[in-house]
Amino acid sequence: MSIFDKKDTGGIEEKLRALRAREDVQRALAFLKVTEPETLTLQKELTLVEAPTFHEEARGERLLALWQGYGLCDVTKDAIGNVYGLLPGKRTDARTVGTGEGCIVIEAHMDTVFPFGTVKAVEEDGAVLRAPGISDNTRGLALLCSLMCCFQEQDIRPERSIVFLATVREEGLGGFGGLKHFLDEHPDIEACVTVDGPDPDYVIYGGPGIQNWKLHFTGEGGHAYKHYGVVGNPVHAAVRAMDRLVKLTLPKEPKTCFEITGFHAGTSEGIGAIPAEAELNLNFRSADAGQLQALADAVTRAVEAGVREENGFVGHESVRCAIEVTADVPVSAQSEESYLVRSMAAVIRSLGLAPVLDGACPTNASMTIGRGLPGICIGGGGRAGQNHSLSEWFDTTDSFLGVQAAFLELLILAGQ
Repeated sequence: MSIFDKKDTGGIEEKLRALRAREDVQRALAFLKVTEPETLTLQKELTLVEAPTFHEEARGERLLALWQGYGLCDVTKDAIGNVYGLLPGKRTDARTVGTGEGCIVIEAHMDTVFPFGTVKAVEEDGAVLRAPGISDNTRGLALLCSLMCCFQEQDIRPERSIVFLATVREEGLGGFGGLKHFLDEHPDIEACVTVDGPDPDYVIYGGPGIQNWKLHFTGEGGHAYKHYGVVGNPVHAAVRAMDRLVKLTLPKEPKTCFEITGFHAGTSEGIGAIPAEAELNLNFRSADAGQLQALADAVTRAVEAGVREENGFVGHESVRCAIEVTADVPVSAQSEESYLVRSMAAVIRSLGLAPVLDGACPTNASMTIGRGLPGICIGGGGRAGQNHSLSEWFDTTDSFLGVQAAFLELLILAGQ
């Protein structure tokens, strides 16, 4: 159980006022504002270091080199490519992350949805930057670096240790796998703050459960004429399954959805052949764990029925299907009155913004909250649009507010 599970939220506003009245904190906030141009320069630089999901190596190496110069301990690249470093707290002599006991984590994901060769340059149009990935999530990485520099330059050491973490495998088929791996390896952390997207007034505190499945239909293959009715067709089995899948009735509340997101089989050259395999990609989500499991069971039955029907057509077991779960994100939910949500909302108000609370948005924080740990997702500052597209843009106006907000939240959580 985290220390924040039972922590009284009544004194948050008073604690924040006391923090903001301190001269060292005021100097740090001013430092974050005046160094925002350097943060934006780094944001642009990192955007040009492309990092498709499962191929984050170059960006990870760049961050590893940067972080070794920010005064952190135990700067490490782990077995799957996550990069992390420790800012030791006053309450411990530990200089390694270990199991994460007593640590507050702040993290941002490294990967983008774009393949290599997509990002050519960062275009500047006044206060607006344009490039694929300029916001999601290069902004979060630049924020982490700005915070590290601030703690070092302003000589601020919190009571609890802070782990700075850049994760791999957040997007798409990555399925939040980078943070999942870190939490598996360091299960005793106290809380985790995820930084994703721009908006400094947003606090995400929950999200739907997500299942990504890859269905592998396999058969014997054969001649389209000679073996018709003799050899089962994996494509036909997949189509029979899809016919059932698209007819599934799903509840509107709690919101539950299902999509077939990819279908691959055969070749143009093999138009006269029965394919030996077919592949189907599925994505389904629900805000309720019971509904998510019921949907998974219904999908399984539909797939089994499709295979059974195709095999019945040829009179023997010719086609098989293997189900590969490529992502399994738990339903994550917590109260708006939880300590992290309340403290972050107070921070946002103190910066002159109105907090926007969202309990139904999938982010890396879903992996934290879903396993019962205190967690939230916040924005890195600025505004953005057309994320995950070639036209992605980032408005730098007052973007320093996101870094200041993250800094104040860390001080509240880590103690000062």
